Amino acid sequence: MFGNGEVEWESIFQAIGNPSIILDIEHNIISANRATIKSAGVSSEKDLIGKKCYEIFHNTTEPPEGCPLQKLLVSGSFEQSEMEIEAFGGVFHVSCTPVFNDSNDKKGIKKVIHIATDITELKLSEKKLKEQQQLLIAINRGQQNFIASEDKKIAFEQLLEDIVALTDSEYGFIGEVMFTSQGNPYLKVYAISNIAWKEETRKLYEENLERDFKFHNLKNLFGYTLLTGEPVISNDPLNDPRSGGIPKGHPPLKAYLGLPIMYGDKMVAMLGIANRPGGYTEEQINLLQPLLNTIGQLVTARWVLEERNRIELELIESKNRLTKILDNINAFIYVSDMNTYEILYVNKYGREAVGDVIGRICWEVLQEGQRGICPFCTNEKLLNADGTPKGAYVWEHYNAKVNRWYECRDQAIYWIDGRLVRLEIATDITERKNIEKALRESEENYRRLFEDHAAAKL
Repeated sequence: MFGNGEVEWESIFQAIGNPSIILDIEHNIISANRATIKSAGVSSEKDLIGKKCYEIFHNTTEPPEGCPLQKLLVSGSFEQSEMEIEAFGGVFHVSCTPVFNDSNDKKGIKKVIHIATDITELKLSEKKLKEQQQLLIAINRGQQNFIASEDKKIAFEQLLEDIVALTDSEYGFIGEVMFTSQGNPYLKVYAISNIAWKEETRKLYEENLERDFKFHNLKNLFGYTLLTGEPVISNDPLNDPRSGGIPKGHPPLKAYLGLPIMYGDKMVAMLGIANRPGGYTEEQINLLQPLLNTIGQLVTARWVLEERNRIELELIESKNRLTKILDNINAFIYVSDMNTYEILYVNKYGREAVGDVIGRICWEVLQEGQRGICPFCTNEKLLNADGTPKGAYVWEHYNAKVNRWYECRDQAIYWIDGRLVRLEIATDITERKNIEKALRESEENYRRLFEDHAAAKL
């Protein structure tokens, strides 16, 4: 192929480590170096000469999209492209350099030097880097949404959208693992791709929406994961023995990946995605694992928060009910800290007697003229030797501040925050005391009258 004087060029051409060929403007192979012969898997250059390059390297009947030779024939100058070369099993940077006749214009192109440089590893690294960046974005966005949004449906929807995009899937779902009162697991789906491409799928989507997306039928691919805690890779779902088929109106299911979302050894949620081109492998499981770990932590943290909020709400409701009851009792009721003597609660009866004294020190505002702890304080009588609450201690006390007598029923109890407090229920017995005093005076007067009468007889 090379004329006299081109032996050196031939040596250089053969020594090029990348697959290199010489083409005419009709895509016919004129010459091929050793690297091309090896990469194409043929025995000699003769197996390639005269063949169309795209037939050999791309297994097509016409030049592929982005073909640099096609672009060169238009521009008349050097062209390059990144493209997959199926015969070589990878992605290559392909350059085409024109060799001109004496005219040196694009009509005078004599031949084209075609060199393919393997960039498969580079592209894989770029792809992996991009996936890692997308993964970090999904993790950060998921954390922010779980923290900022009270509605976890919003957080799940964004997570599902990110996962579907990251894995190049067509649709999916994600939800929490729940249990019936009998202990049977089911899936409460918080996010599902809207797959209403036609009337039947729209109807199926709306029916599940009405049922709040609670899936109890576990005789299917997602049920297998829910029951076993194991991932499911199924690239032929229709013939998979674990599959229970798909309901009427369900979109085509060509490939499926079901993944458990764990927190420790407990499955707290589950992800299902479908129809990735080429199906699913362990590669997608490994890619998503950091995100799934994060979701497991976020779901569990939200459960803890929800449980705490539920308990706090119950405590508030319980306190409100108790307050309502205590406010309707015709007695002075207050609660104070047994160490600081701070007043924590006063019922309506007490507030009407002494005002709003919550947060104040009991001996300062409930008694008259006290400069320190009351000498008659009963706190020590309310606890056992080990510091645990005793039963009620009942005593009577005259309160000079309000000029009333009270029967006091004191008891140590655990307050809503867990600390020991003093509960006193003081019932006004002033009238009883006045009656008792009047009775004593009457008895005393009668005794004196009797004694005076007896003395007169003597």
